[in-house]
Amino acid sequence: MTEQFVHVWDKFVRFFHWSLVTLFILLYFSATYEHDEIHFLLSYLLTLLLFGRTAWGFTASGYARFNSFTYPLPTIIRYIKSMLSGNEARYLGHNPAGAVMIFALLSLLTIMVATGFVMLTWGEYEGPLWAIGIDFDATTAKACRLIHETTTNLLLLLIILHLAGVALASFKHRENLPLSMWNGKKRR
Repeated sequence: MTEQFVHVWDKFVRFFHWSLVTLFILLYFSATYEHDEIHFLLSYLLTLLLFGRTAWGFTASGYARFNSFTYPLPTIIRYIKSMLSGNEARYLGHNPAGAVMIFALLSLLTIMVATGFVMLTWGEYEGPLWAIGIDFDATTAKACRLIHETTTNLLLLLIILHLAGVALASFKHRENLPLSMWNGKKRR
């Protein structure tokens, strides 16, 4: 008897996910090894990707739509308690803990992009903010540098937690979640 599969993740969500993984790695190493021009170019790609996902989150259908994985706080708390007791429910889309993670990752990525553009405007006199005449003082730029670096470190921590959550859910529910993010399908 073959198991039935249902299409959960659409092509854009999968493209976004794996492009984001690739871009974050490239951005991290281009900053670490001070390849500034590559870093700036990749940040524009990340910005386009975030704009695309945000628009898709409000206009798409099914599990790609943000309101399909927006849960009230009591539901999130109940789900986390059920995870800790080992009897959490399986969801086809994002579970409440996964949803919190997705919104946290997207928020931190947006902060990282915004602070990066402030630093680009002040230090390099280029970028979208500079092009429209917005300027920043040194104090603001330094604060944004600190926020940018702190956000990057928080993102690294959340990525580790995200991977751990994916591994745990894959084990508990006997399904390959990375594969489902690749082919878009999950067991019914």
